[in-house]
Amino acid sequence: MGNIIADVGNNNDAFSAIPLSFFKTNNKNIYTYAVKLSDKGDGVVLRLMNLSDKEQKVSLETDLSFSSYVEVNGMEENLFEQANFEKELVFKSYELKSLILKTIK
Repeated sequence: MGNIIADVGNNNDAFSAIPLSFFKTNNKNIYTYAVKLSDKGDGVVLRLMNLSDKEQKVSLETDLSFSSYVEVNGMEENLFEQANFEKELVFKSYELKSLILKTIK
């Protein structure tokens, strides 16, 4: 099982047994080192790092209304086209990546 970040339960009694995950990863070598609102307010920034000396692949999953993400630099400027959560991310050894998770509009 991968990392589960911000696992929360719903306050409604009927749903309190159903945990929601902000996001999940399927690779233990990919470390989440920051989660914050984007500077422009257009999504949530997720910063990930490959802790391994080997290339790693990871998939992201979410239970919330994020539909896609875009890879950005440290200034939150787009680096690559927007991708959906079905696309696997590839990390070089010790590589850092910043993503902005986008909501459904």
